[in-house]
This record gives sequence, C-alpha cells and structure tokens, in this order.
Amino acid sequence: MQLNPLEFLAMNNPLRRMHMRFVELKKFQKLLQIHNITLHRKIILDAACGSGYSLQLLQKAFNPKCLIGFDIMPEQVRIARRFMGEADYFLGDITQLPLVTTCFDAVFAFGIVHHVENWHQALQELYRVLKPGGYLLIEEPDRSTVKFFGKYLRFAFPAQGQFTWYEFEDAFRQTGFLKTAHTNLYCDCFRSYLLQRPQVD
Repeated sequence: MQLNPLEFLAMNNPLRRMHMRFVELKKFQKLLQIHNITLHRKIILDAACGSGYSLQLLQKAFNPKCLIGFDIMPEQVRIARRFMGEADYFLGDITQLPLVTTCFDAVFAFGIVHHVENWHQALQELYRVLKPGGYLLIEEPDRSTVKFFGKYLRFAFPAQGQFTWYEFEDAFRQTGFLKTAHTNLYCDCFRSYLLQRPQVD
C-alpha cells in the first residue's frame, strides 16, 4: 500500500529514525538476547524498509553476511540511497516477493503488515523466504491503535489490515510460525514478536 503524504512525512523524519534506533530495534535485540539467538553474519531481509534507515541499523547491529531490503514505493528508494550502505535494495510487493524460497536466516518487519490489505499473504511470503529454523521479528499496532491514527491523524490504512492480537496470532499459527515470544513497545497496543519457522514443516 502507498503512503499518503502525511504518513510519508511521519515515516521519514529524525524523530521516527530515533524511535526506530532506540526503541524498536532495542526491543528486537532484547528478544533475541533473552532466547540466546545470534544473527551475526547471517542472511537478513528487511521487509518494506522504506527510507532504508533500518538497513543501516541492522548492518551495524548484526554485521550480516548479506542484507537485503525492499519497498513498494519508488519515492523511498531515492531516500534510501543515503542510508542503505552495503545492503541490496529492490522495489517489491510484500505479498509477491521475487525471492528464492528458504534463503534468509531472519526477516525484520518494522510496522508494515497493518499497511497491507492482504496481510495474511504477506505473512505467508515472509514464511516462504525464511530458512527452516529462521526467525521473523515483527512489530505491529493492534486494531484500536490503527483506528486511532486513522481518525485523529488522517493516516490511511486498509480496513482488512486491522486485527486484534488474537487474530494476528491465529494468523501466525495458520501460516506455520511458532511463536517464541512477544513484548510490548509501550503498552499492549503495540507489540514486537519473535517468531520461528519450524526446522521441519
């Protein structure tokens, strides 16, 4: 889904980048640390990485063997050139990825699924590109939070992309993911999840 001008500005400013660095990434790192998971020198995908700043953060945090990011908006690619560093970057749709099956050790998704109309298909694609035993680190707001931002900040979200935590976790199970853990960003309206593709499907 394309961002409207207000959302585009909200996703591409210094405050958003600070929040991603000091809150969102730290939550993911804490989940990995608690479960003794290292992604050092692994193959990592940054799903819908927007301006590419998250690629820079992941490069510094994990020194991956290979780091790839994608986004659906050409406007983000122009911004990404400032941040992407050694990462590869392509234009792509999260529901139809031109990527080989079972090729990534980990996938990061910084708040993208609620922007996607067919978010179940997005989860299936992220599952598909993960290696058996690979990890999905994903953060999202719940339905009430999405509605709040839509009503008061005029952000545009697809109605089909809104979910309760029960619905979200049920989609994990249906896709095949094992839920390893989750944590709240601030309160229960924003969550970060650590999921795993089983070693054997």
